[in-house]
Amino acid sequence: TLGDLQRLDATASTPLLWVALVAVEPDGTVVANLRAPIAINPDRMIGRQILPNDSTYPIRHVLMPADS
Repeated sequence: TLGDLQRLDATASTPLLWVALVAVEPDGTVVANLRAPIAINPDRMIGRQILPNDSTYPIRHVLMPADS
């Protein structure tokens, strides 16, 4: 959103880095948070976690089940 871009000190044409958080759960399942990625403006060294209200992506997306 425009507000997110402003907080990143970026414009629509600023190249941003997008990072998805990946975790290994106690049972060994590997999951990624696809709903709330981190956007980073590398020119300004500013980042923030983006959590859109209308996202269809899951917070817990299994990349590799336990014991695979």
